[in-house]
Amino acid sequence: MLALFIWGALLVAQTLPNAAQIFVLHRFDDTRHPTTSISTVKLREVFTYLRENGYHVASLQELQEHLKSQKPLPPKWVLFSIDDSYKSFYTHGLPLFREFGYPFILAVYIEGSDQKYPDFMTIEELKDTMHYGELALHSYTHPHLTRLDDAQIDADTQKGLAWMQHHLAVTPRSYAYPYGEFDARVQKRIAAFGFEIIFNQNSGAVSHESNPLDIDRIALMQDTPFKTKLRQRFLKAQWNLVEIDPKSQQLQRIEISVDPTIKEVECYVSGGKWERLKVNAGKISHTFNTPLSKGRNRIILKTFDHQWSSKLIIL
Repeated sequence: MLALFIWGALLVAQTLPNAAQIFVLHRFDDTRHPTTSISTVKLREVFTYLRENGYHVASLQELQEHLKSQKPLPPKWVLFSIDDSYKSFYTHGLPLFREFGYPFILAVYIEGSDQKYPDFMTIEELKDTMHYGELALHSYTHPHLTRLDDAQIDADTQKGLAWMQHHLAVTPRSYAYPYGEFDARVQKRIAAFGFEIIFNQNSGAVSHESNPLDIDRIALMQDTPFKTKLRQRFLKAQWNLVEIDPKSQQLQRIEISVDPTIKEVECYVSGGKWERLKVNAGKISHTFNTPLSKGRNRIILKTFDHQWSSKLIIL
């Protein structure tokens, strides 16, 4: 029986579409901020492992072509994105990307460069970086977008785009949410500017079936189990209902549709523990009484064969 189960698991895993993992980084060799920094020693280990094990570090252009055509991704694709355009990327991270010849997406926090804040890249440094990777917009003021009204979101985005066009002569094709925070309203406002790809910060992988306006990224920090993260696959899930009591701020119910061949998933809610949920004919329906104690919460689903999907909840 065990042998049959293992063979079945392998068979399902082998028929999953290929997926790419997109890793997001922030600071490099910055001991002042250990929770958001990675050492170049660790990053070199990551890059060396990828090179020695046949991984392809893809560009944003390559990913976009597959998303647009819905052509399945080749195996062993990885992408790197860097948020906030900290100076430590230019002084410590960029030389390593150049040494290995790996492309990247740099999401620029515009105000940091415009106002010449010392921790952020200058205009000249951004111009130099464009020779090796692609720039994305990370907003002008780095706000909590869900706290802004539509006009404020539009104004911030327009200001950022105008600055990039004026100073860098570039119109970015992608956007990365500040703090990874968004909801349906924010997504609609940002998408209206014509971005072809929008990045979140929900852990998960990307396949040709991913929504280009809701692309998952995996945080890569000093203590991230990188090789484990390379196993993540894209879980095609339709989140039909996430019910939250507005007074108690308790998660009450979820209803999700997945592939009917999936019989069981594991579910995690921020602040809680993983629990197993049954899947009936492709439907997940579960009742909770789980308090959401953070301003930013996630519900994560994963399968035994490493397919992941998650839902961000901003209170």
